[in-house]
Amino acid sequence: NDTATVPVGRAPRAIAVNPVTYKIYVVNELGGSVTVIDGVTNATTTVAVDSSPYAVAVNPRTNKIYVPSYYDQRVVVIDGVNNDTTRVPVGIYPTSIAVNPLTNKIYIANGGSSNVTVIEGATNDTASVATGNTPCDVAVNTVTNTIYVPCLGTGEVTLIDGATNSSLSFNPVTAADA
Repeated sequence: NDTATVPVGRAPRAIAVNPVTYKIYVVNELGGSVTVIDGVTNATTTVAVDSSPYAVAVNPRTNKIYVPSYYDQRVVVIDGVNNDTTRVPVGIYPTSIAVNPLTNKIYIANGGSSNVTVIEGATNDTASVATGNTPCDVAVNTVTNTIYVPCLGTGEVTLIDGATNSSLSFNPVTAADA
């Protein structure tokens, strides 16, 4: 088993892999950049993004990479073919991101605005879905098209129906007592 050390930018914070293109994307929080690693050769390319990039997610079906910027309140969309970028406004303090490659929708937990921004991958149009206070993460179940958002401020998990963007808060402690 071969190992390699690949230099990246300042303060690498998050990583995602596109298994179709063999590209690895490393978010450099203090560098305002993403290092793109060729998984075959370990060669690197740097893509400038906004200040304080915080997370990264890949849609392997569309070869788009999504990087939320914590302070700039937007997501930088990187085209995996040519590394061109597009910026999409989101909520306050985007902290986490998840992609549903089956529906081509991207979900961003906005910790400062207590909502999730839903990006339609084909158009970059957005919708906002209310959550509990201080959403801190997001995960997608592609089988049920359900999005799960834990909320620090309320101790609840908000469930979002990916087909309708309707939400329901679920308190695991209260449910366990029932």
